[in-house]
Order: sequence, then structure tokens, then C-alpha cells
Amino acid sequence: MRPAIIASVETMLKKWKGQVGKEIEVFHEFKLLTSEVISRTAFGSSYLEGEKIFEMLNKLSIVLSRNLSNTGIPFKLQKPADMLEAEELAKGIQDYLVDECKTFYFAGQDTVNSLLAWMVLLLASHGDWQEKARREVIEIFGNQYPNSEGLSKLKIVSKLSNPFNTLCIPCI
Repeated sequence: MRPAIIASVETMLKKWKGQVGKEIEVFHEFKLLTSEVISRTAFGSSYLEGEKIFEMLNKLSIVLSRNLSNTGIPFKLQKPADMLEAEELAKGIQDYLVDECKTFYFAGQDTVNSLLAWMVLLLASHGDWQEKARREVIEIFGNQYPNSEGLSKLKIVSKLSNPFNTLCIPCI
């Protein structure tokens, strides 16, 4: 999972480096980042690839439904009742799985996206905490990629990422 997250963050940072001096819509960028990370880690594909696939599948289903309705052949009337029931059950299961994946995807995206945006806002508003967090990250990781052992040592960043603590930062 870590390589997928690192690859997604690196892609975002490269894009940002190309926009130095320009305004960046951070909330939108974090939305793309979280979509990309969830897609790579949960579904094994890039968000952008998945978006293209879903778009193509949508077009395919529209074309197929148009073509089926133009043939004049009553498909449902020719199928036995148990075949129709099996197809409906399969469709129900597929719809359920798709709905669960959507719930997982959007809940994860919204939660992480909001947390990232909130942390960036707080860090931008409180330069002293931003500097403390930066020093802590550099001290623990240097120029290395984050790892689970080092992440567990991040005390200041952990405080910042805890939603309750982020509300209290001005008080700390």
C-alpha cells in the first residue's frame, strides 16, 4: 500500500511544481489524490484509468440497450422463469457490491480529503506548528520515504491529524 500512496503523492507534487506561482485549488487536488490512492490500494488501478473504463462501460451499455430494443425480439418472453430469476439475483448481487464499493470509496475519500484540507489550513494559519511539524518529519525521515516505524514516532504530526486536537491547536 505504501508504494501506491508514495506514487500518488509524487505525481501530485510534480504537478504542483509545474504550477509554482499559480493558485492551486488544494481541496480539489486532495480529492484527486485521495481518489487515486483509494483506487490504487483498494482496486489495483489508477483513478484516471478507472474513470476511463467506467465511462467506456457506460457508453457500451447505452449502445447495447439501444440495439437490443431495436431488434423487436422479446428476449424476456423466451427465457424460462428460473433463468430470469437467476439473472435478477445476479444483478441484485452485482448492484449491492457496486454500492458497497461506492460507499467505501466515497466515505474514505471525503474523510481523508477533509482531514488533509483542514490540516493544511491549520498549518498555513499557524506557522509555528508548521515549522515544528516540518522539523519533526525531517528529523525522523530525512530524505527517506515515510515508513510505518517512523510514522509511529511522529508526535506533533499525530496531534495535527487527530480531528479533536486540530480543533484545539490554537489553544495548545
